[in-house]
Amino acid sequence: MKTIKVKSFEDLIEKIGEPKNRFYYIYRGQSNSSWNLVPKLGRPPLWKYFSKPKNEKNIFESWKRYGIQYFKNKPEDDWDWLALAQHHGLATRLLDWSKNPLTALFFATYENRKTEAALFSYRPQKIENPDTKDPFNIKKVLSFFPKGNSGRIVNQRGLFTISPNPNVPLEETDQGERMTKYLIDKKCILDIKQKLDFFGINEFAIFPDLDGLSKYLNSYVNDILFEQNKTLY
Repeated sequence: MKTIKVKSFEDLIEKIGEPKNRFYYIYRGQSNSSWNLVPKLGRPPLWKYFSKPKNEKNIFESWKRYGIQYFKNKPEDDWDWLALAQHHGLATRLLDWSKNPLTALFFATYENRKTEAALFSYRPQKIENPDTKDPFNIKKVLSFFPKGNSGRIVNQRGLFTISPNPNVPLEETDQGERMTKYLIDKKCILDIKQKLDFFGINEFAIFPDLDGLSKYLNSYVNDILFEQNKTLY
Protein backbone atom coordinates (compact mmCIF):
# COMPACT_ATOMS: atom_id res chain seq x y z
CA MET A 1 0.00 0.00 0.00
CA LYS A 2 1.32 3.40 -0.98
CA THR A 3 1.39 6.08 1.76
CA ILE A 4 1.28 9.85 1.09
CA LYS A 5 1.41 12.67 3.64
CA VAL A 6 -0.83 15.71 3.19
CA LYS A 7 -0.81 19.01 5.08
CA SER A 8 -3.95 20.78 3.86
CA PHE A 9 -7.30 20.32 2.15
CA GLU A 10 -5.89 21.69 -1.09
CA ASP A 11 -2.87 19.43 -0.87
CA LEU A 12 -5.09 16.37 -0.46
CA ILE A 13 -7.37 17.28 -3.37
CA GLU A 14 -4.37 17.80 -5.62
CA LYS A 15 -2.79 14.48 -4.65
CA ILE A 16 -5.99 12.48 -5.05
CA GLY A 17 -5.91 13.41 -8.73
CA GLU A 18 -8.22 14.49 -11.52
CA PRO A 19 -11.87 13.40 -11.10
CA LYS A 20 -11.97 11.89 -14.61
CA ASN A 21 -9.33 9.40 -13.54
CA ARG A 22 -11.06 8.45 -10.27
CA PHE A 23 -14.27 6.85 -11.54
CA TYR A 24 -13.35 3.35 -10.37
CA TYR A 25 -12.05 4.35 -6.93
CA ILE A 26 -13.78 4.13 -3.57
CA TYR A 27 -12.78 5.91 -0.34
CA ARG A 28 -12.79 5.43 3.40
CA GLY A 29 -11.90 7.93 6.11
CA GLN A 30 -10.61 6.98 9.56
CA SER A 31 -10.03 9.46 12.36
CA ASN A 32 -6.87 7.71 13.55
CA SER A 33 -4.20 6.90 10.98
CA SER A 34 -2.88 4.00 13.09
CA TRP A 35 -6.11 2.00 12.70
CA ASN A 36 -6.09 -0.87 10.24
CA LEU A 37 -8.82 -1.61 7.72
CA VAL A 38 -10.56 -4.17 9.89
CA PRO A 39 -14.36 -4.36 10.32
CA LYS A 40 -15.80 -4.06 13.81
CA LEU A 41 -16.47 -7.77 14.09
CA GLY A 42 -12.82 -8.61 13.37
CA ARG A 43 -11.32 -6.29 15.99
CA PRO A 44 -10.26 -7.40 19.47
CA PRO A 45 -11.82 -8.23 21.79
CA LEU A 46 -14.91 -8.96 19.63
CA TRP A 47 -13.04 -11.32 17.34
CA LYS A 48 -12.49 -13.71 20.26
CA TYR A 49 -16.24 -14.35 20.17
CA PHE A 50 -16.99 -13.93 16.48
CA SER A 51 -14.12 -16.10 15.25
CA LYS A 52 -16.54 -18.99 15.66
CA PRO A 53 -18.80 -18.80 12.56
CA LYS A 54 -21.77 -20.15 14.50
CA ASN A 55 -21.64 -17.19 16.89
CA GLU A 56 -21.57 -14.65 14.06
CA LYS A 57 -24.58 -16.22 12.35
CA ASN A 58 -26.53 -16.54 15.59
CA ILE A 59 -26.13 -12.83 16.38
CA PHE A 60 -27.05 -11.91 12.81
CA GLU A 61 -30.18 -14.09 12.84
CA SER A 62 -31.20 -12.53 16.17
CA TRP A 63 -30.84 -9.07 14.63
CA LYS A 64 -33.06 -10.09 11.71
CA ARG A 65 -35.65 -11.67 13.98
CA TYR A 66 -36.01 -8.68 16.29
CA GLY A 67 -35.29 -5.99 13.70
CA ILE A 68 -37.90 -6.88 11.11
CA GLN A 69 -40.60 -4.96 12.98
CA TYR A 70 -38.81 -1.67 12.18
CA PHE A 71 -38.85 -2.09 8.39
CA LYS A 72 -41.81 -1.25 6.18
CA ASN A 73 -40.27 -3.26 3.35
CA LYS A 74 -38.61 -6.54 4.22
CA PRO A 75 -35.01 -6.78 2.93
CA GLU A 76 -34.74 -9.13 -0.04
CA ASP A 77 -31.81 -11.29 1.04
CA ASP A 78 -29.03 -11.66 3.61
CA TRP A 79 -26.84 -9.15 1.73
CA ASP A 80 -29.51 -6.49 2.28
CA TRP A 81 -29.95 -7.54 5.89
CA LEU A 82 -26.22 -7.42 6.52
CA ALA A 83 -25.86 -3.96 4.98
CA LEU A 84 -28.70 -2.63 7.14
CA ALA A 85 -27.31 -4.28 10.27
CA GLN A 86 -23.92 -2.66 9.62
CA HIS A 87 -25.55 0.69 8.98
CA HIS A 88 -27.44 0.53 12.27
CA GLY A 89 -24.38 -0.35 14.34
CA LEU A 90 -24.23 -4.14 14.56
CA ALA A 91 -20.71 -5.58 14.56
CA THR A 92 -20.40 -7.21 11.12
CA ARG A 93 -17.70 -8.24 8.67
CA LEU A 94 -18.49 -5.25 6.42
CA LEU A 95 -16.37 -2.13 5.99
CA ASP A 96 -18.04 1.13 4.94
CA TRP A 97 -16.73 2.99 1.88
CA SER A 98 -17.99 5.83 -0.29
CA LYS A 99 -17.76 6.76 -3.95
CA ASN A 100 -17.36 10.37 -2.79
CA PRO A 101 -13.89 11.21 -1.39
CA LEU A 102 -15.29 14.25 0.43
CA THR A 103 -17.78 12.07 2.29
CA ALA A 104 -14.94 9.78 3.34
CA LEU A 105 -12.89 12.81 4.35
CA PHE A 106 -15.78 13.95 6.55
CA PHE A 107 -15.58 10.71 8.53
CA ALA A 108 -11.82 11.16 8.91
CA THR A 109 -12.27 14.62 10.46
CA TYR A 110 -15.67 14.25 12.16
CA GLU A 111 -15.27 14.70 15.93
CA ASN A 112 -11.50 14.58 15.53
CA ARG A 113 -9.10 17.34 16.59
CA LYS A 114 -6.17 15.56 18.20
CA THR A 115 -4.92 12.72 15.99
CA GLU A 116 -3.44 12.27 12.55
CA ALA A 117 -6.26 10.98 10.35
CA ALA A 118 -6.25 8.88 7.21
CA LEU A 119 -8.11 8.75 3.92
CA PHE A 120 -7.90 5.47 2.02
CA SER A 121 -8.28 5.33 -1.74
CA TYR A 122 -8.96 1.87 -3.17
CA ARG A 123 -9.55 0.63 -6.68
CA PRO A 124 -11.29 -2.74 -6.38
CA GLN A 125 -11.05 -5.13 -9.29
CA LYS A 126 -14.78 -4.64 -9.71
CA ILE A 127 -17.90 -3.64 -7.81
CA GLU A 128 -20.27 -6.52 -8.19
CA ASN A 129 -23.52 -8.19 -7.34
CA PRO A 130 -22.36 -11.15 -5.23
CA ASP A 131 -23.03 -14.49 -6.96
CA THR A 132 -23.81 -16.32 -3.74
CA LYS A 133 -26.77 -16.01 -1.39
CA ASP A 134 -24.58 -16.54 1.66
CA PRO A 135 -22.36 -13.57 2.64
CA PHE A 136 -20.66 -15.77 5.24
CA ASN A 137 -19.37 -18.21 2.65
CA ILE A 138 -17.37 -16.03 0.26
CA LYS A 139 -13.93 -17.00 -1.02
CA LYS A 140 -12.42 -13.58 -1.77
CA VAL A 141 -12.70 -9.90 -0.91
CA LEU A 142 -15.77 -8.39 -2.57
CA SER A 143 -16.97 -4.82 -3.07
CA PHE A 144 -20.71 -4.31 -3.49
CA PHE A 145 -23.46 -1.69 -3.43
CA PRO A 146 -26.44 -2.24 -1.12
CA LYS A 147 -29.86 -1.90 -2.69
CA GLY A 148 -30.56 1.52 -1.22
CA ASN A 149 -32.87 0.54 1.62
CA SER A 150 -31.46 3.36 3.75
CA GLY A 151 -31.58 7.06 2.90
CA ARG A 152 -28.33 7.65 4.75
CA ILE A 153 -26.49 5.05 2.69
CA VAL A 154 -27.78 6.67 -0.51
CA ASN A 155 -26.85 10.18 0.67
CA GLN A 156 -23.36 9.03 1.56
CA ARG A 157 -22.97 7.18 -1.77
CA GLY A 158 -22.15 4.25 0.40
CA LEU A 159 -20.95 0.78 -0.47
CA PHE A 160 -19.13 -2.01 1.34
CA THR A 161 -16.25 -4.40 1.21
CA ILE A 162 -16.57 -7.85 2.73
CA SER A 163 -13.78 -10.31 3.44
CA PRO A 164 -13.67 -14.07 4.07
CA ASN A 165 -11.15 -13.31 6.86
CA PRO A 166 -12.55 -10.24 8.67
CA ASN A 167 -9.79 -10.21 11.29
CA VAL A 168 -7.08 -9.71 8.64
CA PRO A 169 -6.50 -6.04 7.74
CA LEU A 170 -7.66 -5.42 4.20
CA GLU A 171 -4.43 -3.60 3.38
CA GLU A 172 -2.51 -6.77 4.30
CA THR A 173 -4.38 -8.92 1.77
CA ASP A 174 -3.67 -9.04 -1.95
CA GLN A 175 -5.87 -5.93 -2.24
CA GLY A 176 -3.30 -3.77 -0.46
CA GLU A 177 -1.40 -3.07 -3.68
CA ARG A 178 -4.56 -1.45 -5.03
CA MET A 179 -4.71 1.10 -2.19
CA THR A 180 -3.28 4.47 -1.27
CA LYS A 181 -3.32 5.83 2.27
CA TYR A 182 -3.28 9.61 2.69
CA LEU A 183 -1.98 10.66 6.11
CA ILE A 184 -3.69 13.89 7.22
CA ASP A 185 -1.71 16.17 9.52
CA LYS A 186 -3.69 16.78 12.71
CA LYS A 187 -2.89 20.51 12.48
CA CYS A 188 -5.15 20.86 9.43
CA ILE A 189 -8.09 18.73 10.66
CA LEU A 190 -10.26 21.66 11.74
CA ASP A 191 -9.52 23.63 8.57
CA ILE A 192 -10.49 20.64 6.44
CA LYS A 193 -13.72 20.18 8.38
CA GLN A 194 -14.62 23.85 7.89
CA LYS A 195 -13.91 23.67 4.17
CA LEU A 196 -16.01 20.55 3.85
CA ASP A 197 -18.84 22.44 5.55
CA PHE A 198 -18.42 25.26 3.02
CA PHE A 199 -18.93 22.72 0.22
CA GLY A 200 -22.00 21.27 1.93
CA ILE A 201 -20.39 18.19 3.47
CA ASN A 202 -21.39 18.27 7.12
CA GLU A 203 -23.36 16.36 9.76
CA PHE A 204 -26.73 17.53 8.46
CA ALA A 205 -25.92 16.43 4.90
CA ILE A 206 -24.40 13.11 5.91
CA PHE A 207 -27.12 12.31 8.47
CA PRO A 208 -30.25 13.95 6.92
CA ASP A 209 -32.57 13.81 9.91
CA LEU A 210 -33.14 15.53 13.26
CA ASP A 211 -30.21 13.70 14.83
CA GLY A 212 -27.98 14.99 12.05
CA LEU A 213 -29.23 18.54 12.54
CA SER A 214 -28.44 18.35 16.25
CA LYS A 215 -24.99 16.94 15.56
CA TYR A 216 -24.33 19.72 13.05
CA LEU A 217 -25.28 22.53 15.44
CA ASN A 218 -23.35 20.94 18.32
CA SER A 219 -20.33 20.62 16.05
CA TYR A 220 -20.63 24.27 15.03
CA VAL A 221 -20.38 25.32 18.68
CA ASN A 222 -17.58 22.82 19.33
CA ASP A 223 -15.50 24.27 16.52
CA ILE A 224 -15.88 27.80 17.91
CA LEU A 225 -14.89 26.66 21.41
CA PHE A 226 -11.96 24.68 20.09
CA GLU A 227 -10.59 27.64 18.14
CA GLN A 228 -10.95 29.88 21.16
CA ASN A 229 -9.75 27.57 23.93
CA LYS A 230 -8.42 24.43 22.24
CA THR A 231 -10.94 22.40 24.25
CA LEU A 232 -14.21 20.62 23.53
CA TYR A 233 -17.30 20.43 25.66
